[in-house]
Amino acid sequence: MADLSSKYFDMMKDCLYTDAVDSQQRQGVQTVLYEILKVYVGMLAPIQPILVQEVWDEFSQIDHNLPESPFLAEWNKTFALPEHFVSSEIEEEFRQIYGLRDHIYRRLEDIRTNMEVKNKLELQIFISGSGQLYDTLTQLQAHLDNYMLVSKVTLGKDTDTIIDQSEYDGLMVKISKCTDHKCPRCWKYVAPKEDSLCQRCDKVVHCK
Repeated sequence: MADLSSKYFDMMKDCLYTDAVDSQQRQGVQTVLYEILKVYVGMLAPIQPILVQEVWDEFSQIDHNLPESPFLAEWNKTFALPEHFVSSEIEEEFRQIYGLRDHIYRRLEDIRTNMEVKNKLELQIFISGSGQLYDTLTQLQAHLDNYMLVSKVTLGKDTDTIIDQSEYDGLMVKISKCTDHKCPRCWKYVAPKEDSLCQRCDKVVHCK
């Protein structure tokens, strides 16, 4: 439960709050949360039956194919994760990413404590290197800012305005302050000018 709240929700809340309603990534996150809720309902049913039934009454408004009560549902058919959701390969990839994230998070907290930085979103990260972990980061580059809880993560490039530098598992990790402006909608420092929306938010707000 602690890992779920402190990691997954932290990483995905930006997508849920700011992506377009029909965004594939946002819908993917909603699907994950849907499956998580089902599993928790099944696990908690014998312990908190009244609470679970109240949750189920709301839950069944979303999925009309569910039984009237969780106590009438079969575990394998209703609560268990689909087999294709389980991947040891992806699990190992994210074990490595979480290790890197924990390393970076400690560096970010030190910077926030010792410098005039109120929020980690004021920072950007530059990562260079090679190996399996770097290849994984390359595949997931579009999501790394949310994984690391900063405004921007850049791979393979460098900057002259470094405020922190460290090594992790063959990777060079450099941190600097963002040079762009704060987007008033998503709060990330990726807007081209002051009081303007970033490219992503502008597209979402003005889409027809």
